Amino acid sequence: MDHSVNVLQFADARASEIGTLMYETSKLPKKKKTYFQRLPNHMRRRGASQNPKRVPRKLRESNQAQTVKTLQKKIHKKKPKDLQKEYAGRNKPGNIWLNNHIWFARRFKMDTLWGYRLPIHSNDKKLGFSHISVEHYAMLQDISYYCCIQLEGTLEKLLPELELLTDNSSDVFSSEIFLEGTKEGHCILYYTKNYPFKAIGPVSFFWRPTYKEKRPLQRQLWIWCHPSCKEELVQVLAELFCLTEIKASDSKSANDVSSNEACSETLFSETVFKSEYVRMMVLRSLVRYRLIGYKAQTILTNALNLADFTDKLDIDNEPSEKRLKLDDQEDNSKTWWESYYNNIQHIDFHMKKGELLDLLQYHCSRSFVTPGSIIGLTVKDPRIHLQITNCEAEKEKRDENDFKLFEDLEKSFTPEIADCALWDKDIRNEVNATKISTKEINEERSKQIVTESLGKKENRVPILIIHQSNGNGFSGGWDLIAPAGWSREFWHLLLQKGARPTGLRDLHFINLEAGCPNFPCSFPDTTAGLPKNEVLSDATSAKFYVLRKGIRAMNEICCSHNMGKKLSDKHRDKLLELFNILVKSFNPAMQVYKSLILVRLLCLNKGAPSKHAGIYLLNEQDMEDVKSMKAFMGPTEPKHCIEKKNKVLSSGKVQSLERPEIQTLISNSSRKMIGYISEGGYSRLEGKGCAIGHCTTLGFLSMAKKCFEGNLKPLVLIREQNNFTYRLASIEVIENRKIIYSI
Repeated sequence: MDHSVNVLQFADARASEIGTLMYETSKLPKKKKTYFQRLPNHMRRRGASQNPKRVPRKLRESNQAQTVKTLQKKIHKKKPKDLQKEYAGRNKPGNIWLNNHIWFARRFKMDTLWGYRLPIHSNDKKLGFSHISVEHYAMLQDISYYCCIQLEGTLEKLLPELELLTDNSSDVFSSEIFLEGTKEGHCILYYTKNYPFKAIGPVSFFWRPTYKEKRPLQRQLWIWCHPSCKEELVQVLAELFCLTEIKASDSKSANDVSSNEACSETLFSETVFKSEYVRMMVLRSLVRYRLIGYKAQTILTNALNLADFTDKLDIDNEPSEKRLKLDDQEDNSKTWWESYYNNIQHIDFHMKKGELLDLLQYHCSRSFVTPGSIIGLTVKDPRIHLQITNCEAEKEKRDENDFKLFEDLEKSFTPEIADCALWDKDIRNEVNATKISTKEINEERSKQIVTESLGKKENRVPILIIHQSNGNGFSGGWDLIAPAGWSREFWHLLLQKGARPTGLRDLHFINLEAGCPNFPCSFPDTTAGLPKNEVLSDATSAKFYVLRKGIRAMNEICCSHNMGKKLSDKHRDKLLELFNILVKSFNPAMQVYKSLILVRLLCLNKGAPSKHAGIYLLNEQDMEDVKSMKAFMGPTEPKHCIEKKNKVLSSGKVQSLERPEIQTLISNSSRKMIGYISEGGYSRLEGKGCAIGHCTTLGFLSMAKKCFEGNLKPLVLIREQNNFTYRLASIEVIENRKIIYSI
C-alpha cells in the first residue's frame, strides 16, 4: 500500500466538495438563517422552527441568541401641527389640490384635469343616483376649481373694452340689470373684434353692488371662467387693457405672520396685473359650491344662520371667573365686523336680508326667485351651530299674505341686499387669518352653561349666494361663494343638512339632461376644446388599430325610432320662420355658412347615442318610409365592396389600405353627413336617448328645407361608428341662453 498521496490529483477529485464548502463558508454570514436551519438534514425537526426547546441542548444557546427580536428601525414621521399648511406644500403647478381634496380622495375616483386634482365620481354610487338627487333631493358640487378674475376701474375705461369681447348686437356688461350688481350674467367671450369666431369660452360675471346715493368712481367686476381657458382669458384681458404683471407688495415679514395667516398666504396667493387706469387680480381666496335639485333652496336657507352683532351674554350664561381673567388678557382691538357694521345703514340692510332668508326658507319652489339673483350675507361660524338634521322641503302652498313686504320678490333683490363684505380683500384675508380652531371652540363651550354664542370670539363669515336656473327648472339651484379658509366648514355643514356630494361626471350628466352643453367637450373650436379632442383621437386610434382586422369595429351603433308624425301647421310656420331668419342673418363677410350650429338630438324610441356618432340627412326613400310605415326603424347602410387585384402589394401599400386616408366625410356613406355628436347618453328625464352635437349651417338648412317640403317635422339620421344601421331622431337648435349657462 502506497503511503504517499498526489495533492493535485486528490484536490482535483474533490474539487466539487471543496467548492461547496467554500461557498457555504463565504455566504454564511450574509444569509439570514436561524441556527437550526443550518443543521444537517438528519438533525432538523419541524418543531424546532417554532419551539426552541426542540433544538439540541448543545446548540440551544446559539439558537436563542439569534432569535432575539431586533429593535424597530423605522422612524415614524411626526404628524405636523398644521395639516392645512402641510397639504398646501404638496401642491404642484400641474396638480393643484382642492381644499376638500383629502375628503374627496377617500370617497371618490380622482383624476388630474386642467391642472387640478378633481373628483370624477363616487366609489359607491351609480349614475342614476345623480338623477334621483336632483329630482328629489339636492346635489352638491365643488366647483372651486373655477377661476375668478377681478377687474377694477372706472366704467369709462372698462365697458368700451369689454364690449369688444362679446356680441356687438346686444349689451352684456353694460346692461343696467347687471350694472346694479343684483344679478349674475352669462355670456361667451371672444377674441377682440372677432365675434362670432375665435371663441374663448363661456363665463359668468357680476358687478359689485352700488347704491343710488353713493356711486363710487371705481367699480369692481368678478368674471368666473373655466380653468382650461383661464390663461387664455387673462392674456387677452392683459393685452386689451395694456396691463403688466406686478408682484404683491403688501406681504408681511415672517415674524409678524401667524401660522394660519402664513398658511392662507401659501394657499391663496393672488396674481396682480396693473396699468394706469385698470387693475386686474386672479383671485384664489374664494371657494364656490353649487347646490342643484328640488331641496337646494331649503337646505341652503336652513344651513345658514345670520350673525348677531350684539356681544351680550344672557344672565343664565354668565362667564366664570376663569374666563373673566382670560378676557382681561385678550387684545381689545376691533374686528372687521365691528368696523363694518358700525354703520347703522349696514345693520338695517342686514335685518332685511334676514327677513328675505326666512321667507325663502319655507318655499322650496325656485320659480319665485329671478334667475341670477344675488344675496350677500354675513353668517355665524358653521361649526358652532351645526345640527345634524335632514331638511325637508315644505310641500304645502303657503298663503300669499305671508309674503307681506316681499310680495314681489323681483323688487326685493336690491343692491343693498346683494352687497357683501366679501368684496373687500382686507376683510377676506382677516377672515381667513383670524379663524379660531375647533379646539378653542370646544374650550369656550366648556366655560358656558348654554352654548348659544361665543361673543366677540366667534367668527363672522361673509358669503354670497347666487340663484342659478337654465330655464327648464330641472337643474336649477343656488351657488355659495365663501372665503377659501372656510371651505371645509361649509362643505360639512351642507352635507349634514342633507346635500349629496357628486363629481364631475355627474355634473356633465345633469347638464346633458337639461340640454346644456358642457365646456370644453361641446366647444371644439376653442383653444380649450382642441387638446381634449386630440388626446381622445390618439387614444381611440391606438385602441382601434391594436386589434386584428377580424374584430375591428367599423361603425358605431345608435338606436332610435320615429312614429311618423306629420308636420302640423304650427310647426310648419315655426320651421319656415327659422329658415328665413337663418338665411337673412347671413353676412358674406362673416362666412357664416362655414360655421357649426349647436343642436340637441332626441331619439324617438330606443337607443342611447354616444360620442362621435354621425348625423346624416334623410333621402327621398327614407322620407317615404317614414310616412308609410309607423314601425320604421331606420335604413341600413349597404356594404361597400373593394375590388380585389391579384397583385403582390408592398408593406407600405398594405399599411395604407389598413389605414385609408379619407378625403371627405360628407360623401363617405350612402347618406350625406351634416354633423357629429359631441356628447350623448340615456336621459332619465325624457326616458330616451339624447345627445348634443354640431351640424354645419348648410347641412342644417338642407335638412329644414327637405323636412318642410316633405311635410315632416325636423328629423335626421344617426349612425354610430360600429354599426351599419341608421336611426331616426328629432333635432332642435340649442338656444343661446342654454349655451351661455355652460359654466
